[in-house]
Amino acid sequence: MLSTELKNGLDTLMRLRTELLDAEEKYKQAKASFEDYSREILPDIMRQNGVYSVTTEDGLVANMTTKTHVNVTKSKIDQVCLWLSKNGGDFLVKRQYVVPQNVAVKLMDDGVDCAETVDVNTNSLKSFLLDKLGQRTGPQDITIDQIPDGINFFQYDEVEFKK
Repeated sequence: MLSTELKNGLDTLMRLRTELLDAEEKYKQAKASFEDYSREILPDIMRQNGVYSVTTEDGLVANMTTKTHVNVTKSKIDQVCLWLSKNGGDFLVKRQYVVPQNVAVKLMDDGVDCAETVDVNTNSLKSFLLDKLGQRTGPQDITIDQIPDGINFFQYDEVEFKK
């Protein structure tokens, strides 16, 4: 049989756990609503009114900016690397060659086969794509439709506040 103190402690813990789970759910809902409003609803209203920055009477500044996110689908890395090479972005491809340690010295002299692994610097890829799309500097070289399937390119407008 449980002591009253232990029973009360367990009851309190279960109540606090329920409160925490409820608070986490409310946070998720509030965050989703905030993101929807700041990324969809308010940017649409601002665009319809031809406004990209506004200052409220109490000095709060709301600016609409375009956010860009880029990542590469690992299963399509070869396709992405080929596309980058054809479009002047070969410098973004990070190549690594793996060889057994005991033959590393002989690699260049003996032509030892090795495995190549590749990766792409996605921070630089984002800048590269924005330049290619003409969104940062220079003319537009490609359209969003020409970005290969293996590059996940996502842009959205978002309103942020500053005081």
